[in-house]
Amino acid sequence: MKDVDIIVGRLQPPTLGHQSLLEALYKENGYPVVLCLIHNTKFDVKHPFDDKLIEKEINTCWKGKDFYQDIIWVKNAAIDKIGEELKKKEYSAHLWGCGTDREKMYKAMASNPKYITDFPDDFKVFVVKRDDTSSAVDGISATKVREAIKSDDKAEFVKMMPDGAEKLFDEFKEALSKVNESHCSLEDYIDNNNLFDID
Repeated sequence: MKDVDIIVGRLQPPTLGHQSLLEALYKENGYPVVLCLIHNTKFDVKHPFDDKLIEKEINTCWKGKDFYQDIIWVKNAAIDKIGEELKKKEYSAHLWGCGTDREKMYKAMASNPKYITDFPDDFKVFVVKRDDTSSAVDGISATKVREAIKSDDKAEFVKMMPDGAEKLFDEFKEALSKVNESHCSLEDYIDNNNLFDID
């Protein structure tokens, strides 16, 4: 089994904020991160990018970096199912990285023995501080990146994205333009397995 850490979500799109979380996990225990990414099956203003584009950005920006290991595509954020998928690929996940906005929810799942049978005994949630009002890395969010794309502000986009992502600006812009601007209903949001989602 290869020792790794994990992040779970859709990463719509992956930002410097996400990269800082990968780097913090790697610094904590020296294990690279497996991104457990939820397939995007219903497109809306919060989730406008398809799996192919997200994977293209990750391969462009993070492939070969010490802090990054792999992507595993999953149907939803159920940690027990994610554990099964990790085991199939012979990964042993020790830390589950998230921001403070997900801490309570993730810790509840990670401390429930019935959900973590495929994880080692030291598996736990690793939390990094998030501050949406900050202009530093801890304030970067996928929402702010999508707003920069929508307003065609490439300079702002580049400031919030990992090195290499600037090459994909036009692809992100095109994908965002195709999404219906009306917000999805609560029923659609829940049906799209977004309950444990991170941008």
